[in-house]
Amino acid sequence: MSGGIYVDSFAALLPEGIIGPQGLRTWDHGQSGPRDVRRDQILDKPYVNFGKLMLADRLAFGAASIALSESAITERETMAIALGIPAGSLSTDLRYIESVQSGFPSPAIFSATLPSSAIADIAIYFGIKGQNRVIAGNSSSCLYALEQACMLLELKKATSVLWCCVAAVDSQDAQSPLLDAPLAAQCKSFALVLSPKPRDNGFAMRISASFQPGSVSRVVSGDELYFSELFQLLINQKTGSLHCASGDVVATLSLEKDG
Repeated sequence: MSGGIYVDSFAALLPEGIIGPQGLRTWDHGQSGPRDVRRDQILDKPYVNFGKLMLADRLAFGAASIALSESAITERETMAIALGIPAGSLSTDLRYIESVQSGFPSPAIFSATLPSSAIADIAIYFGIKGQNRVIAGNSSSCLYALEQACMLLELKKATSVLWCCVAAVDSQDAQSPLLDAPLAAQCKSFALVLSPKPRDNGFAMRISASFQPGSVSRVVSGDELYFSELFQLLINQKTGSLHCASGDVVATLSLEKDG
């Protein structure tokens, strides 16, 4: 990936709290982390569907909502979405199977049994009408989604891109043999609004990345997979590089300031 892609806004729902351009907000008393996020913590107006969202959809919507609310980009017609969701809709699928086995298949749960469902509410609610990419199923998904986001901008297939990375597994499914090991204890979501131009108000962090094939046998740590260090650089507006190795891809992500 060449230079010339900028972070317009960012957000994350992490065990320690909610991160955005305004800083870190710790979880309220009684909240144990991202699984407990409330609508009023990520959106400043009522949204009746929020409470009905399955876990992955709720975490994707939460991070995206904060990032978009702090973004200087108002043109959504040509904004794209790139989602990486390593566990896919696993927990939703298992809840649906349970409803079938109980004799009462749930139409509401069934409608969320696709990994792409995690971006459907985002696109509809925020009026995002550009192309979308969904990469699901293994520990490399979020890095591949970021690569897709960069390609959409470089090829001028979009004027901006909302990138999301979601690790969302219900507690009861944490030990499922269907999960990659690093995902078992994770419940986090990240979002970046990426643009080919820096924003006018002075937040001019330029991001560059390179992606290379890697070894599928490499053990992946949570930080490597879920970009915690990158977002710490963003929240402190510091430059630096992060080397990630997830499954079959190795990436180097760098943040620089203009001027």
